Amino acid sequence: MISPPIIHPSLLGELAAAGHFPDTGTVQAAARARVGYEVALTWADVAGLVDLECAQSPMSADERRSEDHTYSEATHKVLLAGYYTGITTDMRWVSGGVNYDILAVEYEQQDTYTRMRVRLVTN
Repeated sequence: MISPPIIHPSLLGELAAAGHFPDTGTVQAAARARVGYEVALTWADVAGLVDLECAQSPMSADERRSEDHTYSEATHKVLLAGYYTGITTDMRWVSGGVNYDILAVEYEQQDTYTRMRVRLVTN
């Protein structure tokens, strides 16, 4: 027996209209090109995955230090107001001008919404 979804599909539009998905973001995919001895990445928006309505919230933050270097890492969870099976962990999430690595993508069992765990790393 399939259990009912947490959010009924017909309510997503009402939730979005009521401001429950206040953010937007875009999924980008990388194209790789060899430049001399190095590989350069060029990121481009994925068709159909641009300006997606979402709700984002922080999950965790960490800072690591060495004698000459400090970097911080923050993870966030993102709930997309829709079912997007084309998103993979090879892609990145861009929201508010910030680029995040996509760590995990989960799909709700009733094909209603998509959840992602993303990571921001700064030097």
